[in-house]
Amino acid sequence: MLCFVALFASLLSLTNARVTFPKSEVLQAQDIAGTNRATFACKNICKLYADRKYNNLVITQNGNLIANFNTIVSGNAAAPTGVVLPAGDNYVLENRGEVNPQFVLFIVDSTAQNYGSLVVAPQQAQGVAIKDNARYVTVLSSFDAVEFSGFTGAFPPGYPRIYAAGFDAATDAQCRPVYQARSQRAAEKSWPVVPTAVLTIDFGFMGAHTVSVNQVKASDRPMAAGLSVVYTSPGYVGCSAAAGQNYYSNVNRLAEAFTLLGDSLDIDGLYNNIAPGEPIQLNVNNDKVALTGSSAYTKHYVDKSFSVALSWVRQTPAANFAFQLDFGTSSDPNVPETTTKIGRSLSVLTSLAFVIMARATRMFKLVFIFGVSISVVVSRVTFAKSEVLDDVDLKGTTTASFRCSVGCRVYSPTRNEKVVIVDSAGKEYKSLLNLADLKLGEFVELTGGKYQLKNKGAADPSFVFYAVEKGAPSYETTVAYVSSTSKITLASTTDTQKTVMSSSGAIRFSHFTGDFQTAFPSVYATGFDSVADTTCRAVYETVSAISILNTAFPLYSPIATINFKKTGAGRSVVVSGEQYISTTTGLDATAVFVSPGYVGCGIVGDSMYTSALLDLSFDSTIRASHSSGLFVILDGDFSIANAADAATLTVNDEVQKLYGKDQKLARTVDGMSASIGVEWARREGGKDRFALQIDVMADDGLAVQTTTNTVPTMTTSGVNQLDIGSALMLIVIASLY
Repeated sequence: MLCFVALFASLLSLTNARVTFPKSEVLQAQDIAGTNRATFACKNICKLYADRKYNNLVITQNGNLIANFNTIVSGNAAAPTGVVLPAGDNYVLENRGEVNPQFVLFIVDSTAQNYGSLVVAPQQAQGVAIKDNARYVTVLSSFDAVEFSGFTGAFPPGYPRIYAAGFDAATDAQCRPVYQARSQRAAEKSWPVVPTAVLTIDFGFMGAHTVSVNQVKASDRPMAAGLSVVYTSPGYVGCSAAAGQNYYSNVNRLAEAFTLLGDSLDIDGLYNNIAPGEPIQLNVNNDKVALTGSSAYTKHYVDKSFSVALSWVRQTPAANFAFQLDFGTSSDPNVPETTTKIGRSLSVLTSLAFVIMARATRMFKLVFIFGVSISVVVSRVTFAKSEVLDDVDLKGTTTASFRCSVGCRVYSPTRNEKVVIVDSAGKEYKSLLNLADLKLGEFVELTGGKYQLKNKGAADPSFVFYAVEKGAPSYETTVAYVSSTSKITLASTTDTQKTVMSSSGAIRFSHFTGDFQTAFPSVYATGFDSVADTTCRAVYETVSAISILNTAFPLYSPIATINFKKTGAGRSVVVSGEQYISTTTGLDATAVFVSPGYVGCGIVGDSMYTSALLDLSFDSTIRASHSSGLFVILDGDFSIANAADAATLTVNDEVQKLYGKDQKLARTVDGMSASIGVEWARREGGKDRFALQIDVMADDGLAVQTTTNTVPTMTTSGVNQLDIGSALMLIVIASLY
């Protein structure tokens, strides 16, 4: 789920890769591009860490093989053990046969500060849950971004902090943190996302503390009351000793625009070497600045709402900046005077970090009510490498073509022998019934050519059909089928992803079972090929390993994919095609509300799934109180064209109408009691849509009384008891790029 929109265009990057500190050095794939080699030295004994295993990435000295990346990483790739090298010159990193390797190599001198600190590296399907007493933990990542979530510990004022450098630079007075907690509460509730190669957490003390680290997409960053959001130029380093150097990044621009309701906004940042042709454009409530040159920037705003726009396009290699925005409410604790965010002068920044309502401890959600008649959308849903055809594609016609020029796999849960696949010569292949009868894991693969679905039976059939082009991401993913009366258990034993198709138009996820401490599942209203699409957002993101066990929800979609994030036995979910079953609500649980036909991918535009089988309306009110208070975050997106069709959000008798194209909504509420009501009815023939999620957490872990009344009929209504309070609201108004 997303809280606001940030779009970054991938252009030819001006940033370099090799970054040298006084006691360490970082090498990336771009440092050996073309030559397949890069030299480095160990003035004293040094230690090497890498984030990925490669047999043919090797370290040599004077032509002699010293180690390869398999040796450097050793054991569990998420916790690289490292290799120690004796002092010497003429060390060489060589590529002896790997194709387009992506890696981070961290070389640190044995005389460096904090030498021997823990180093971790989140993997594609495996995050890292850090439960340690060490003060510093360094994170290496070749992925787009790294997400930090679930901070716990008795942090001193101004901690935890995150630096875009190794552990040796975390205590360097010339290094500025990319994230610094403004309070204990902010630390516990924030989810910084930083797209850069090397990061170090400074917990501020040695003792019991935790945090989860996962690789994520560098997009879709929500914010909320009392939390912080960080913006940096790509490749951010943040240390004067590395002035003018950046980690490699293929991202060159940043663009954000949003409006929020709240009490205060504090901006603190630094910018360096910003040329006149690449100003940082910042606009807060029409207070506009165009920042160039090198300087610190701080600003405090007090108002009832804030309209913020920030944009920048890189033109010069050395340009860098970092800004932290702290959003406050009148109930927030003051930022401690001992906080040292301001006053460190340095040549900084590059990367892009944000508070995200996160995968690991993500809280972003919202309650809505939706009346939907989904049978009126007029176009199929076309993704980059697949298409989903349904009722509308054979409405008023007997044929519907689908893409398969390079070959494709086709799937359908629809038991209809009269709808068949035909090629351009009219030759018949399988019927939808044939596809539906396949066993779990089986599929039909067509050779490259032109194909159609042909209806030989009754007009306007109800069906769903999924065609995935050969070479699509996760092409080998298993596809399961469910109906209104069937269910199946999906496990992560051998695969991180599983796709489900439903002949009923609904897919319900329930009975999550297993240990999710190091991997936090997400669910998409798409096929498996679109999970990696940066324009697609999840309709459900796990908040914690506890909440997922208490969560169940329906999607009114013919197709969905769960990404377990990690393989291995012991993690599973029950999936059914039951219709009109309500979502769970309550303490340490997640409620999910998704309008029928919702896709959640920018690449499909206004297209939605269609089904004659579903006609839904939701009307929900949430009330709660708790003697010690709860923390609730509501977040989602919506696209409602007309004010007359607006959703009505009521928080403690404050009424707000929500409408507009491609908007984002986020709100946190905390306090002793609150009431939230959401109401919306979809206009017949319209393309209005939304996806919303709400999480409720007790601040002290005490139980809370929760009741849910939902009528599983063609129109459902619910009253859910939980606790909420006051906070801020964020609505994205624009995406600049």
